[in-house]
Amino acid sequence: MDKMLNMFLGGESKYQEIKERYSKTLLKTVSAFANYHDGKIIIGISEKGNIIGVHNSESVRLTIENAINDNIKPRPYYEVQTYIIENVDILVFTIFKGDNTPYTHDRKAYQRLDTSTVEIDKASYDELVLLGRNLTFEELDYKGVDLKFKKLENLLQENMDISELDLNIIKSLELYKNGFYNNAAVLISDKNIFKEIGLDLIRYKDNTMLEIKDRIQIKGASVIEHFEKSMEFYHKHINKSDIINGEKRITFEEVPLVAYREAIANAIVHRNYSKRGNNRIEVFEDRIEIVSIGGLPIGISKIEFMNGSFSNVRNRIITDIFYRVNIIEKLGTGIRRIKNVYAKHDENPRFEAMENSVKIILPKIRSLARKNKSGVKNDILRKLTPEEEKLFDYIKSSNEVNRAIIEKYMDIRKTKATKMINRLMEIKLIAKNGRGKNVKYRIL
Repeated sequence: MDKMLNMFLGGESKYQEIKERYSKTLLKTVSAFANYHDGKIIIGISEKGNIIGVHNSESVRLTIENAINDNIKPRPYYEVQTYIIENVDILVFTIFKGDNTPYTHDRKAYQRLDTSTVEIDKASYDELVLLGRNLTFEELDYKGVDLKFKKLENLLQENMDISELDLNIIKSLELYKNGFYNNAAVLISDKNIFKEIGLDLIRYKDNTMLEIKDRIQIKGASVIEHFEKSMEFYHKHINKSDIINGEKRITFEEVPLVAYREAIANAIVHRNYSKRGNNRIEVFEDRIEIVSIGGLPIGISKIEFMNGSFSNVRNRIITDIFYRVNIIEKLGTGIRRIKNVYAKHDENPRFEAMENSVKIILPKIRSLARKNKSGVKNDILRKLTPEEEKLFDYIKSSNEVNRAIIEKYMDIRKTKATKMINRLMEIKLIAKNGRGKNVKYRIL
């Protein structure tokens, strides 16, 4: 019962909505959860978090069930439970992510953005349509002119001992099926016809972004060329520095090459190619920012992204080709490899997942000072329990998180989460921003 009470009073999140009473706006949230991820709608809790209950709960339950069944198309899968808390009834609707997307209300589809439910744009709607047909943008047929694959052929010759790229090999790479190339083939081909899918490479003079030292824009080119030009830009603008470490002079890269390579590969293979716009690589005085068009792939949470758990690849065909030609070393490990590369330095990479883009920020290395896993001094580290260290690492990689998300990530209740948060604040490892239910925590 304590666990249920903690869930009810935990406040709203991306995965949970609190309602004082039933209203038709609830149907938008049903659509959002069915389209993107499981979620709960709890009825009988006031905006201030007070338990007020649901009067005549069986009748209200039937009304909501009928509203969902009649208004959400296609009908989603959900479960309803009634809990008795403080002698009143609380209704909990658990909505499960469906396979027959998009799930619409009044012909509109919705998604959750933190604690809000919003209508999705056309590109996201189209992506849900394809997902409901068990297709992705890269798998759609391309019925245009013949395509050339000289860049791909060169990479296959270098890495797979293939003398010539013929149609049988193209079929085995899943670029050609039933007499047609697909969109993945177009994106890989030497002259990519998707002119509104490109790459911007920018080197700023400093961190103000007021003066540009170098700029390259790539359009109508293979995504293989996107990768190659990105690597050339790195070698042009990222220096190797010398530092004194004890009695030795050590040369190291301002931004670790392995981390940059992984970030670029991730930006290419995970971008949403159904959306217009250019991926962007910006080199600042103290960092590199790599921005990939499109939010996270459907089915991937921010927590899974931060932890490097890309189990649901958006562009499976392109990802497989990049793996075969050794652009990607091991599938699904890019974020973890970036973190591991930076683990021996004081600087930390940052990862940001937004509605229409994903950003990886790689700071320039200023020293080789080796750090432990948590990145803090040994005397402070010794004061942390394994759970506290895990929580600190999570907050550090997430920029800002609220208590409800911490509880979900750590799989703990409110009381324990509050105790651990207060502990990290006492020893000045984290600080809080905001007030009341808007409080979020960040590292100092």
